[in-house]
Amino acid sequence: MSPENRSRATPIYRSSSGMWALPGAAAIVATSLGASSAWVAASALLGGGVAGWIARRSRRDTPPIDIQRRALIAESTTLGVVMTDRNGVVEWANEGFARLSGYRPEELIGTKPGKVLQCEKSDPKTIQAIGQALRAGQSFSGEIWNRTKQGRDYIISIEIQPLHDHDGELLGFVALELDVTEQRQMENELGVSERRMRDLVEKTNLIVWEYEPEHDRFRYISPQAERLGFETQRWYEPGFFSEVIHEDDRERTLCACAEATKREEDHELTYRMRCKDGSIVWIRDMVRVTREASGSVLLRGVFIDITEQKETELELEAVSESARVEAERADLAFAGASIGLWDWRPQSDQLIVNACWAEMIGASLEELKGQTSDWLDRLHPEDAEMTRAALDDHFEGKVAIYEATFRARHRDGHWVWTRARGKVVERDEAGAPVRMVGIQMDETHVVERERELERLRLDAEAANRSKSEFLANMSHEIRTPLTAILGYADLLHDDGDISRAPERRVEMIETIRSAGQHLLTVINDILDLSKIEAERLTIDPVESDIVDLINGVASLARSQAEGKGVQLDIVLEGPIPCRARIDPTRVRQVMVNLLGNAAKFTEAGSIQLRVASPRLNSLRIEVEDTGPGIDRAGVDKLFQPFSQADGTVTRRFGGSGLGLSISRRLAELMGGSVTLLWTVLGEGSCFALEVPVEVAEGSATFESLEDAVSSAETKVKATPALNLEGSILLVEDGPVNQRLIGSILKRAGARVTIAGHGQEALDEISAASGRGEPFDVVLSDMQMPVMDGYTLARTLKTRLPELPVIALTAHAMAEDEQRCMDAGCVGYATKPIDREELLSICQRFMVASRQSRKAG
Repeated sequence: MSPENRSRATPIYRSSSGMWALPGAAAIVATSLGASSAWVAASALLGGGVAGWIARRSRRDTPPIDIQRRALIAESTTLGVVMTDRNGVVEWANEGFARLSGYRPEELIGTKPGKVLQCEKSDPKTIQAIGQALRAGQSFSGEIWNRTKQGRDYIISIEIQPLHDHDGELLGFVALELDVTEQRQMENELGVSERRMRDLVEKTNLIVWEYEPEHDRFRYISPQAERLGFETQRWYEPGFFSEVIHEDDRERTLCACAEATKREEDHELTYRMRCKDGSIVWIRDMVRVTREASGSVLLRGVFIDITEQKETELELEAVSESARVEAERADLAFAGASIGLWDWRPQSDQLIVNACWAEMIGASLEELKGQTSDWLDRLHPEDAEMTRAALDDHFEGKVAIYEATFRARHRDGHWVWTRARGKVVERDEAGAPVRMVGIQMDETHVVERERELERLRLDAEAANRSKSEFLANMSHEIRTPLTAILGYADLLHDDGDISRAPERRVEMIETIRSAGQHLLTVINDILDLSKIEAERLTIDPVESDIVDLINGVASLARSQAEGKGVQLDIVLEGPIPCRARIDPTRVRQVMVNLLGNAAKFTEAGSIQLRVASPRLNSLRIEVEDTGPGIDRAGVDKLFQPFSQADGTVTRRFGGSGLGLSISRRLAELMGGSVTLLWTVLGEGSCFALEVPVEVAEGSATFESLEDAVSSAETKVKATPALNLEGSILLVEDGPVNQRLIGSILKRAGARVTIAGHGQEALDEISAASGRGEPFDVVLSDMQMPVMDGYTLARTLKTRLPELPVIALTAHAMAEDEQRCMDAGCVGYATKPIDREELLSICQRFMVASRQSRKAG
């Protein structure tokens, strides 16, 4: 889109009266609120957001107006309002802007709107014009495509004005935005409709025209007018219409038209026109009177050549009424149009139709000739009331045109969807309709197509739900035994002095742990792919420690690589921010995949992890290895789900073939990319991850690996050990998991009581309270007999809201966590158990629970 934009030096300034003026932006506000409210809206915008902002920046008194009232108006306006500093960084945004962009105001503070909202549809020239205006301290007005946080593309009309203090110093900018997407789409659709209508008209024998009585000239006339012999340009000359009217009909015709126009009544005229060669044609002129916004009158209509009909009438003075009706009906027919035509007399219920109309109900013209109408009786029972109501509205003058879509019974008994349009063309002295004409079209194929699309949509949704339910159940059924497998493997590893254990025993334990972790990775990959395909996976950017992220992932890959004799080097290129807003979980997931692949496929040599932050607004991570490389066929299917570069890879190294596909999609969801930079058979490959970041306020940077390592070691030393002090009620129906989880909690120092289901848990809680030894935390499985964890959480939320319930479940979908939170749980942990995570969440809520009881 390349809208016309304007950039000018029209600042916001303080006038002699002390008011703040905002000429361009106030105009936009006036468009939204009405011209009479423009000064109120402008004052409100400046008083609440801008004036307060200026007051803070310039340290001058705020404008002498009720600031709260004006701020309320600024917040409630449908316009988006944004205030930035002189560099274009957001300092304030109203709720209107939040509704437009999908971002909460606090999410936008400290950002540049264009970086967040602009997308591939955004016109580069417009972006450049905005930048030039901001750098020059000038205003800007125009339109541009943006994208909401939820991914919806929309067009805004934007007005940017510079803000100056009393001394003329630039303080920043204010932008007002209005969503004009629907308006532009309607304009485009209207343009298409107008072109289609004009093409339709110009291919018929009708002459369509627009006429300005004030200037006595045509504004438009269709090319068919040239059939009268005159060049089209002649018709646009003032007074030409009077010249072509036959001299015997001129005065009568012009007077009748003038009188009807004065009364602003639509009218119909019949007269003769003289062609350029002197021949005469009879014209039926159907005229519609309209008044434009400027107040001037405009006539629109069609010339219909009725010469043949008129000559027949003159030759046959005894022509019958039916012949006259046939002539008028012929005037309405479009040559070759496959549209049903009908002429209905409501008082006598006589209906005359063409062959196309008859075919819609499976009849012939001969069968219908001379019969009275039964079309109302053919209506489907569900459509009859609506159709009759539409007719009544038209008969009573509530609507100018009758229009209805209904089902009519075909001769063979099936129903035909039709759309009818018509108009009363003759009324009696009492105003009752005498004659009505119109068209009817068979819409059956359209309705059937819509129904088929709806059926396919419902089928797709049902299939998607079935898939999600299957994946959730599969995840639960596999995670539950995995909890025991991985948990007991950890307990075996930590039981006693592992260094004194036989080497074969240690090797077996590690094999169990490795196989279990591999299976868990496959499950998580499948769940992630399912959520991505269903567009249900969300990105959650938070302020994160980049040092911890890099060191954490590198340490995982280093042990795998060094176990094969492969060296892993970390190279930092340029300054890297210590803290930035990213989604650490998803970035870590992609890094683990890239480094894990490198470590898995590299048998000898080295792996290099290069980290850079170009312009400190993105994080770029490159993983280069000396592995086997990938051939061209493998590259082509590298990022396809369930595909690997070589079929032998799965047999030799394992893997589901989902990692790179998910990694690329996750990167794209974060606004970044995963790419293969290069690969050479026998020499290795290099992959790159790049995602945008927002450097945290006050964040330092590190230039060297030594700085990063030092920072990480300091944090490790400061991390306290996880010791649990207090009592935990473990609610779990599986004996294996009872022993496993109980053992983990007891080793951390907790006193553990076990209940087999929710009702036992309630009994244990009552007994503990009676002894004066209340539990600090309830750790509950959610799928149990008798009373499940959801019912238990809801019950405790009502009876003992101060007792925290932590959900422990093998269901790992995002909606499962939300369901637990909705039931009343305060925390959520998944199976298989991450021991450190479980102990951490238990410790946090146990401390909070004891403090709450002391305070009470």
